[in-house]
Amino acid sequence: MNYVNIFFVCLIIYNIAVMIVYGVDKAHSRKRRRRIRESTLLLLAFCFGGVGSFLAMIVFNHKTAKMKFWVWVPFFCLLQAFILLKICKLYL
Repeated sequence: MNYVNIFFVCLIIYNIAVMIVYGVDKAHSRKRRRRIRESTLLLLAFCFGGVGSFLAMIVFNHKTAKMKFWVWVPFFCLLQAFILLKICKLYL
């Protein structure tokens, strides 16, 4: 297994973890418990968790009323896709 494959496996695991964090925040919002900051959720999306964040928004119907999430999360997805395509061109 080469480094690119390991990177993509780690990226998938990270995005699953980001989805879980969004799900935990949604559960906390329903139970009126302490929440995860929006800035933290957006930071997770920025740090190559865009796909996990976007899927969590859809699956959990979480943060869908917030315009900044509808703007930034898809932007992060596109930016990360562009970066990943560049990485693939370099190493494959």
